[in-house]
Amino acid sequence: MDLAEVVEDFYDGDLHVITEYLRNSIGDQGGVVGFAPTFLPDADDTAKSLLALTTLGVQIDRAPLIRNFEGDNHFKTYELEGSPSVSVNCNVLLALLTSPHVDQYVPQIEKATRFCMQLLEFEQTVRQVGPGLRGTVHAAGFRTCQLLNVYAHGSLRNLAADVVRIDVPIIFVQLLNRALSKQRGNGSWEDSVERTSYGALPISYALKLPWPVPMRLHAEAALLKAKRYLEAHSGQWATGDYAWISKVTYKLPTNAEAYCLAAMKSPGKEQSWASQVEQLFDIDAIKMKNMANFYSHLPLLQSLSETTMAFVIHEAVMYFNRLRQVRLNVFPRDVMAVSADDYLEYIPVAWTTINAVNGFALSGDEMWEMIMISMLNYQVDEYMESVVARLDEPSSQLLGMIGTEIRHSKPLLPTNSSPQSVTFQPTVFSTSQSDSGSPPRSLAFEDVVEVLSKYIRHVKWHSALMKSPETAQLCVIQELQKFLLAHIAHNADNIKLRKHQHDRGRASVDWHDQAPHYDWVHTTGANDMSCPFSFTFFRCLSSTPGSHYLASIDQRYLAREMCLHFATLRRQYNDYGSVIRDDAEGNLNSLHFPELTDKDRQSLSSLMTVEGSGREGSLERGKDLLMKMANIERTFMQVCWEALSSSLGEAVKMKLKTFIDVTDLFGQIYVARDIASKAM
Repeated sequence: MDLAEVVEDFYDGDLHVITEYLRNSIGDQGGVVGFAPTFLPDADDTAKSLLALTTLGVQIDRAPLIRNFEGDNHFKTYELEGSPSVSVNCNVLLALLTSPHVDQYVPQIEKATRFCMQLLEFEQTVRQVGPGLRGTVHAAGFRTCQLLNVYAHGSLRNLAADVVRIDVPIIFVQLLNRALSKQRGNGSWEDSVERTSYGALPISYALKLPWPVPMRLHAEAALLKAKRYLEAHSGQWATGDYAWISKVTYKLPTNAEAYCLAAMKSPGKEQSWASQVEQLFDIDAIKMKNMANFYSHLPLLQSLSETTMAFVIHEAVMYFNRLRQVRLNVFPRDVMAVSADDYLEYIPVAWTTINAVNGFALSGDEMWEMIMISMLNYQVDEYMESVVARLDEPSSQLLGMIGTEIRHSKPLLPTNSSPQSVTFQPTVFSTSQSDSGSPPRSLAFEDVVEVLSKYIRHVKWHSALMKSPETAQLCVIQELQKFLLAHIAHNADNIKLRKHQHDRGRASVDWHDQAPHYDWVHTTGANDMSCPFSFTFFRCLSSTPGSHYLASIDQRYLAREMCLHFATLRRQYNDYGSVIRDDAEGNLNSLHFPELTDKDRQSLSSLMTVEGSGREGSLERGKDLLMKMANIERTFMQVCWEALSSSLGEAVKMKLKTFIDVTDLFGQIYVARDIASKAM
């Protein structure tokens, strides 16, 4: 609760005593204070004292606070602190925001804000502290709504736009959603009055913000239920819960009662906001309802409540707005002859919904990085099919060398790493044409090399890889190379398919020199689905610095085997949903193979020429057979997952399960709706 809301509960004489005590304490110690006059000054007590004095109408210079405690990327509690504190930085942030000279402290405000958001978005941050600190962490996080309030009144215009317009709103919706998801049916959190007060306070702070009506109603109902629980258990307010901090258990009954009183007194009312802040939380209600209706029918998401679904979709929309700002950072779309990238709207929802299904196993940072990788995977597919496929054949052959050439550039890999073959072979058994000498490099080829090099550098020098062991980095680069080469191989298969379609009308391909479907779907078809590459990247992203995410060799072996079946499954789901588009564009699909038809040696290309119900019946039978094969791959995958997951800790297991479920969800989306862009 804001200090200004409780000042009126004190007598004027008492307020005068408090004011003079704090003013003298800060003055006697050069603008900073500690827990008591003779104690070492610290940033937390200094910030709280400055906040209290500001509320009491006394303004003290913030310069000593900055001078004594500002660090490189956060504010230190003490000069020689052991670990940074999110609650301290949030209190410092509030002290700076309440200064009448707030625009003097924009660099420090941005520093504290970014640090607080970076730590608050990790649910592990809250899990690792004791129950007695959860209220401080959550309430301090939500008090950053003061930043939006100051911004709305015309200040902080030099603050980075992404902090105000993207990062802060995302943090709010994440913390509010996590708080609501843990509330029990009786209105409590863990059947504890103290923890219920910790859950109620962030909701009351969040309700100050201009949420859309459906979300506001959910939050207001949750706050009301929490207050009713607290009121019904008022006799337990001063009991307190035991907390485990630094190998000591203790409880603070006075602290517990104070939080219960604060929760009961919190109004939970929306304050008035300027239009520029209201726009940050605005969302198309009809579109949001349609999205919720679509996703709630997918098997993996049917367990999500209406409330959680509303919040994760709102969170996804915020990520989508952020994604639009970086969508052209690597791949230029003006050279791609494809339709609009509507898939961008689906990517964030896949991650936010599945993260909720799995108990919010991923942090906001982890989700954002995987949202980015997912977008780049789609863009690679677009670029390979619409730009690289148009290069002449010698250029396409040379393009297969790019991944290997970049693999050997420093600083990533040891010099004794054995490279994969620098040649590329499409998945056909016929002899490839060869060229003597180096073909001339056209401008188009140079452009392609530049774009793909930029993409590879983005992955290769990503901070997730830089913190990982060299063997883990090598695994990512090898999978990335296989991913790109598989796209080139698939392009070659597509060229061959189109040639036969052109030369023989819609007749089938001569399959004598084509790999069987089983071989194709487990190699080219699986590798260019990006699943193996994304999986190795995800493991680096979620690992602690210098460590493998999966500790043992047998775990990593099982993970690789599981991922192969999963990638094959994804290819089959993808082909099931995109069969009509693939055939129209001349892209080799699983259903082009004769094994997937009910007529001997007759492929999809010829079946598409059959008129009426005959074609539809044959096509549906082929799709049914493809789905049966996909279920076989799922069975193999689940066997591997059961063996792997039994050896993992809970946190590692839930993160991996989140990745698996997101990948599986994309397959379910493709079965329901083909979301890929189309060739123009």
